[in-house]
Amino acid sequence: DLRRSGATSIPEALRMVPGVQVARITTSRWAVSARGFNNRFANKLLVMIDGRTVYSPSYSGVYWDMRDVMLQDVERIEVIRGPGATVWGANAVNGVINIITKTAKQAQGGLLTAGVGTGQERLGDAAIRYGWALSDKAHISIYAKGFERDGEFDHLSDDWEGARTGMRLDWDITDRDSLTLQGGAFGNTIYDPQRIWRISSAPYEEQFDPTLHQSGGHALARWGHAFSETNETSLQFFYDRAFTRHRVEEITYDLDFQHTFSAGQRHKFVWGMGYREVKTEADNVFGYSLHPEARTDELFSAFIQDEIMLLEDKLYLTLGTKVEKNDYSGFELQPSVRMRWSPTGKQTVWGAVSRACRTPSRFDADVDLRIAAIPPGTFGPFSPAAYPTLIGNDDDAVAEEVIAYELGYRVQPIERLSLDIATFYNTYYDLATLEPRGTENRTTPGGTQYTLITSQYHNRMDGDSFGVEIAATWQPLDRWHLKAGLTYLDLDLEQDPDSTAPDAETAEGQSPRRQAFLHSFVDLPHHLGLGIGVRAVDDLPTENVPGYMAVDGSLHWQPNDSFDLSLIGKNLFEAYHKEFWREDLTERPLEEIGRSLMLRVSWKF
Repeated sequence: DLRRSGATSIPEALRMVPGVQVARITTSRWAVSARGFNNRFANKLLVMIDGRTVYSPSYSGVYWDMRDVMLQDVERIEVIRGPGATVWGANAVNGVINIITKTAKQAQGGLLTAGVGTGQERLGDAAIRYGWALSDKAHISIYAKGFERDGEFDHLSDDWEGARTGMRLDWDITDRDSLTLQGGAFGNTIYDPQRIWRISSAPYEEQFDPTLHQSGGHALARWGHAFSETNETSLQFFYDRAFTRHRVEEITYDLDFQHTFSAGQRHKFVWGMGYREVKTEADNVFGYSLHPEARTDELFSAFIQDEIMLLEDKLYLTLGTKVEKNDYSGFELQPSVRMRWSPTGKQTVWGAVSRACRTPSRFDADVDLRIAAIPPGTFGPFSPAAYPTLIGNDDDAVAEEVIAYELGYRVQPIERLSLDIATFYNTYYDLATLEPRGTENRTTPGGTQYTLITSQYHNRMDGDSFGVEIAATWQPLDRWHLKAGLTYLDLDLEQDPDSTAPDAETAEGQSPRRQAFLHSFVDLPHHLGLGIGVRAVDDLPTENVPGYMAVDGSLHWQPNDSFDLSLIGKNLFEAYHKEFWREDLTERPLEEIGRSLMLRVSWKF
């Protein structure tokens, strides 16, 4: 599916999942969410790569431009729609995405791939991977990847170039013990026009064109031991370091233990404990800073889940909860109850009730952000320059909470057709709002006076959402596969009576109410394959982004198992369309996503 879809990034691949909202903001920026609340930093979606969280502890979201892998190395992408906090913990509010890469044993031999394109894919990329056996039970693979994306319009887009490298070692030490070692590093250079603020002289705000540098790396070790076929443990440790485009260094140490075992024929238990330490340090500037500059946070967690078989191979009840202690909102309890009934081998009815939370981040607690600049004299002949400013709220940090009710039905009415229908009703409490606080007069070290017009984070909004997600897979012929999806989402937010936050309810219109897609994959004669994808996305009314329909296509020629030549086209029948709003506070227009073509070749050796 990944190869035939023509996707060149993880966010593009996620467009094939009902209930997931994906929008491209610029060349390097994406907004990805599930079941609403979409944003550049969609803070209610937990994302992991091989079980390693890549959710930013500073900004409550994912830097998709930093969390990239070699797409040919992806074995599968697991998408859990709805709360997953009972097992995966906080921030798995509306969904979980776990990107699973191939084991070193699956990545043996060499692979070379390269592509060149136009439009949003202008310039190109290249990657190489090689794997070999250290012994019958130990395998290793390494890869390197480089790319360059040239912003299509100099006054709108951000040029982007980067490199990644990584390795993986999988070793079956004994019949019962296994060890996995992984590591990687990345670097990005991004042309990203931003604003800087002046106090002492006009024009008090100025747009400039910096070149941003991002870098980082990670290391992971996972040991597994099987006492028996139904009793096994795993111990995982990972280290992650990243320097973000917001001038913050994030260093994470994470230790996780998990034990799965069966008790008799009816109970399957899984329990675990975890500890995480996150160190962040900001490179503060006048327009944007975190106070204090450096901070260390800790997270303690434990969970247990029991899958109970009530009727043999037909009816299952799953009970579980996770307890976490964080440095912002304290203890959080995240339980769930799930029921699954399979009256026949080709149909399943399931339902769930869950609680999950989104814990505050450093940005929520410690930020000091100048949103705009107002020149002197605006409020009177002698009034100083003024700066609307957002400040954090470390004294009154509260976790956002959801109580989710889900019901679904899966059926395979005939051999070549399967259907999946999921419905949900979510009730949200204590959603974050930006409350006006007042004004404060300050003086620069040089003696220039200025005024801060401050707003502060609080949690003074509730809401609910209702949605339906339908997915279908049909194979009318041996050579023809069809995948379709339809999503409906209704999000209703309401501020508390004591809230005076302006535009707090605009999140209602930041996710499309309706989405639909249809993908067709056909195997043609002469080793050719044709993929066509059509997607229709509703408008974003509060952001003035109109709805659009896009058609993507890919033509593959694979004369043997070693060689693949692909021509990939995106947005084939529309010159440009907008997908999301800009969140960087500049006056640049919305990015328009244009038509693009890419020629890609892959060779296994």
